Amino acid sequence: MSLCYREQRQLGGIEADLLQSDSHLTAMLYVFDRLYSGQDMPASEQVPSGKDRDRRAVTRIAVAFAVAALAIAGPPPTPEPGTLGILGMGALLLLRRRRKI
Repeated sequence: MSLCYREQRQLGGIEADLLQSDSHLTAMLYVFDRLYSGQDMPASEQVPSGKDRDRRAVTRIAVAFAVAALAIAGPPPTPEPGTLGILGMGALLLLRRRRKI
């Protein structure tokens, strides 16, 4: 697992605090680390990388704005075909992106 400098620094600070505060917990964590250091982390527990996390955040924000705009505007009396087409294409692109990830 690769961490950026800031994350490594934060983990180092947590480790230093643990060493000072609870020696029994620290010893148990070192034993756990030695037992499982050669194993890969399960896919279900892995955190997405920075690019994926940023892309997901931007997508969620865009969807939130679209939903808010639709909620504020209220339902139009007759949906315009162009609007429905654009929303449909956006939904298909989101589904395609999710399958790739």
